[in-house]
Amino acid sequence: MTAAAALFNKSGLTASGVDTIVEQSGVAKMTFYNTYGSKEELIADYFARENKAALDLLSQFTSKPGLSPEQQLLAVFDALECWFSQPSFLGCPFINGYAETKGSPRSKPHKRVIRHFETLREFLLKMARRVNARKAEHIASTAMLLIAGAIVAQEALPDTKPLVHARRALQSILDDCSARAI
Repeated sequence: MTAAAALFNKSGLTASGVDTIVEQSGVAKMTFYNTYGSKEELIADYFARENKAALDLLSQFTSKPGLSPEQQLLAVFDALECWFSQPSFLGCPFINGYAETKGSPRSKPHKRVIRHFETLREFLLKMARRVNARKAEHIASTAMLLIAGAIVAQEALPDTKPLVHARRALQSILDDCSARAI
């Protein structure tokens, strides 16, 4: 899985063929098929693994003791900053995966990509409800857009400091929601 994940991140799902995956991983082709059954199953497992890693990273930053609900939401950007600083950061596997799987909406990999975005939204919504229950949908939806935009901007225009701007935008929305709650 490690070799496949590295190939998927670097070259994409389609461009990473089974022969290359087998060669890079050092396993026999028969072992690959006995373990995964197909490339589609390998990709689905890859997305399941990436989803868990993403949620674990977010939880690590958002569940620190003493954070207010607003600080918990903003800590998502600390998690992204940590992720962006990793030498292995080559963009979001889910954003990239969506682009590659959208032509196969019934495929298991595509469903895993969509499930990741649903899970991320649920994660944000849970925190947003603690900030302002009436505005939780607005907060979570906006946070999703800011996160996705920051990820893409980090790949395309990292010198523009997308996390700084995304964090400020979310802070502004949180301030607005807090002011209206009073």
